[in-house]
Amino acid sequence: MKTAITTARRNGALSSILITLAWALQAAQSQGAATYALWSYSLPLYPGNYWIYQGDAPGSDLLRQVESVSDLITCFTGRANPVGYTGTAAEVVDFYGGTWGGGDISTFATNNDSGYTVDEYCMLGGGWGEYGLDLGGGTKEYRWDTTGGLTNAFLALNNGIAVGHTATLHADAYLNGVHVGTATYTFTLLGLSTVTVPAGTYSDCLHVKFTANIPGVNLSQNEQWWAQGVGPVKLIDNGETEQLAFASFVAPPAISVAITSPKSGLVVATNPVTVSGTASGNVALAGVYCEVNDQASTRTSATSTNNWANWTASVSLSPGANTVSVYALDTSGNASPANQVTLTFNPFIAEQGTFNGLFLGTNDVTEASSGFFTLNLTTRGTFTGKIMTSASTYSLPTTATFSPAGQVQFSVPTRQNALTFNLQLDTTDPASQQITGTVSDGAWTAALTADRAVFSASTDKALDYEGQYTLAIDGSDDPAASPGGFGCATLSISSAGLIKMAGNLADGTAISQSVSVSKDGLWPFYASYAVPPAGNGGVALGWITFSNQPASDLGGTLYWFRPAGKTPIAYQGGFTNLALPVIGSRYNPANKPLLGLTSGQVILDGGNLHFATTNQITLEPNGALTVSPPNTNKLTLKITMTTGALSGSFANPSNPKQSITIKGVLLQDQTNAAGYFLGTNQSGAFLLENP
Repeated sequence: MKTAITTARRNGALSSILITLAWALQAAQSQGAATYALWSYSLPLYPGNYWIYQGDAPGSDLLRQVESVSDLITCFTGRANPVGYTGTAAEVVDFYGGTWGGGDISTFATNNDSGYTVDEYCMLGGGWGEYGLDLGGGTKEYRWDTTGGLTNAFLALNNGIAVGHTATLHADAYLNGVHVGTATYTFTLLGLSTVTVPAGTYSDCLHVKFTANIPGVNLSQNEQWWAQGVGPVKLIDNGETEQLAFASFVAPPAISVAITSPKSGLVVATNPVTVSGTASGNVALAGVYCEVNDQASTRTSATSTNNWANWTASVSLSPGANTVSVYALDTSGNASPANQVTLTFNPFIAEQGTFNGLFLGTNDVTEASSGFFTLNLTTRGTFTGKIMTSASTYSLPTTATFSPAGQVQFSVPTRQNALTFNLQLDTTDPASQQITGTVSDGAWTAALTADRAVFSASTDKALDYEGQYTLAIDGSDDPAASPGGFGCATLSISSAGLIKMAGNLADGTAISQSVSVSKDGLWPFYASYAVPPAGNGGVALGWITFSNQPASDLGGTLYWFRPAGKTPIAYQGGFTNLALPVIGSRYNPANKPLLGLTSGQVILDGGNLHFATTNQITLEPNGALTVSPPNTNKLTLKITMTTGALSGSFANPSNPKQSITIKGVLLQDQTNAAGYFLGTNQSGAFLLENP
């Protein structure tokens, strides 16, 4: 700092010079040799600190006073002297703090007889150097170019230079916008010595030789002595000496912060994590702040109820290793040294378990572009699992692994072609408990969603969903083309959230499934036909939602595909992409009466019948169904009280010797019952309702 001021004075006013610096640190340090960081020997800036320097130039009896302040102020001669000094200071130099170029800056302003002087003492990335000097008619500027990676050079210089070694700076110099050559600056550490000046005796001072060779400016050489924690104490330049005459330092605030929980090195399974600790200081504290991996965008404020003696903060981590830094600020903006812990966020700990779901074509749901998906995730991000598509089952590869960010891609060969899976596990929000992604064979793309089985009979019961249910799958309006009856099933959900379903599709095919309900009440329904040679394939699948609403405890839409074939007997021509509504109800066998009615009518329609038939019935409190006379079609009905299933038969009006079987379920919420029967090659609808 003093070098630039003295050199500039001697060489007079300069025109505007812009120098863009490029560092080159030369003279490699000897291995094992002691090194000294120049930064730790520079002026310790803190509001209220003073330095006064005495010059011995001929005819000079003036002193230079340097004061560190918090804000830039107008400087003037005759400023009050610091306490403890009785001399006269004709120059006042004021420092203020700020940022520039990615690092810290302190700027000082000087008022003297030569004119108004501004100089910025730059502490960029731990480095130092003059940035600008105005001599009342011209400006010389030095600018550290951080875009050239110079911050690393600053750190290299200030992390240590050994005795006998030299650091060299090279710069392109510009005068009034014209390139005038290369400027060279060298710092040579000559050694360490004890220096006595008017302000006192300082031991282990760095003895530095400085050379500045700037095109258009005389060569400047001087020697400087720097005391650690004090700054420059002596300067000899062409026989002229400046010495530290007085120094006064204000004790900076003692602020500290500590992290008490969690301990460093901990592997955590939840996110965000709560960080807590203590803070103290000899001044009033304004707050405690946390950052993750030195990213300012992650900064969060802690909270406290006792003036920061104890504090807590909610900190969001990234998957993998995280460094959490915590610091405290006082009311003047001074920061404490940071305290750090290293935490590893393993999202797979909280996400381990079984995921069940479906993939369905995004543009058109087809049998080939849809299927059932199940995956068993470990705490290492590895998994096993299977898919069921086109009535066939295929295993997931065991070599694939989710990345820490929750991503994985793999392929599954099928009989038709290979399916490519791109999946995402939401590791940033474990509460989602869900895998999403896409499945594609190159020609089509399907959206995949799979939910984690979260319920447990011992720790987290499925209280909102536990119980018995019945459901009916709506039929077609044209029973000649596709089943006109209602598919039906009974099911139960255990306290562990396990769905067990059994029933029949309206073409007579028996179906069953055992799968977990999601935390949001979603059921990935999947029921497939036997594949050749036992069958012809086919599937019914779709999302069913348990809503717990009075009008319908469950509902959804099923997609039903059945290729042509000889089995089942009905609809041997097959059908595709039937989108059928599903309705359902909770079932309580203790309800009296079971359906909220004591009488009703049964309608039988379709299923190769020439006309619909209607029967009147009564429902006894014990669940017995009695058909009112005349019962010309010999209708009989029976309820299985424990499940809500309904069975029966009737005589074909066109062929009284033919007995046709009825299968159905009670729907207590809807106060009716629904099911199907099979004619010669068609499915008909059974419906019990209010008359």
